[in-house]
Amino acid sequence: MIALVLLLGVVLSTWVPWTLKEKISGWVGPLLKLNLIGLGFGLTCRDFLSIDSRHIAMVFFGVGLTLVLGFFLGKYFKLNPVVSTLITVGTAICGGSAIAAVSPIVKAKNQDMVVSLAAVFLLNSLAMLLFPFVGHVLALSQTLFGVWAGIAIHDTSSVIGSAGIFGDGALKMAVMIKALRIVFIIPVVIVMSVYMTRKASWRGMPWFLWLFIGAVILNFEIASPIFPMIYVLSKKMTMLPIFLMGLSFSVGDLRDGGLTPFVYAGVLWLVVSVSVLGLILVGGPIP
Repeated sequence: MIALVLLLGVVLSTWVPWTLKEKISGWVGPLLKLNLIGLGFGLTCRDFLSIDSRHIAMVFFGVGLTLVLGFFLGKYFKLNPVVSTLITVGTAICGGSAIAAVSPIVKAKNQDMVVSLAAVFLLNSLAMLLFPFVGHVLALSQTLFGVWAGIAIHDTSSVIGSAGIFGDGALKMAVMIKALRIVFIIPVVIVMSVYMTRKASWRGMPWFLWLFIGAVILNFEIASPIFPMIYVLSKKMTMLPIFLMGLSFSVGDLRDGGLTPFVYAGVLWLVVSVSVLGLILVGGPIP
């Protein structure tokens, strides 16, 4: 259902004026953050404590591999350093949110952001449709798929969308893994700020992550019948920002900056995705 909603948005985007697309794209981020917070009411602290230490190590592996590989691939492709940095950080942590957080620090131009976001958007859409198919072909468990999706898919929207297609168990695990991955935006922003300005900066702090954690804690401390309702509503409402994401799609975005940023982003994402999946499978059966 979610995949159909995304495709419907992309098809209808052909008739949407560019000025309206800009406004629509501005609604996607806030709605996704609200959805993530709402999903926190379906989790408890026990859920996070139940995450296998191997999965946590895989998050470190996935983020670290992306940052290191992105640096060397950027040199190989001779890509604009700002664009390669934005795409790398977006791939490693949380897609558009990470790109938005890092852009002021690296003094990115509007064109740099458009190209980076377009590359991430394209791969996000592909991941949301491709990952469930691969997961079913490989007969992955709900937990294993959730770990893979939470680590290897860029943006929160596609993590939620892909895991939601696969199953509720995968969705819960993917959201928890994604939340752990988002935390990396804090040290990355601070380190980059120190490197660029020689002064630590807390801008780009993911406020929605703290509200998400707050929702998890409330759900753990207070047994309220309202919280499961919020979780179910948030899960259903995920389709709205995904539809808007498709509606704001523009073919013109794909032509900006040439083909190199998209090839770079695709190679980086493919290597990381396959590497993480291979590590998960080699790690043995995950219940």
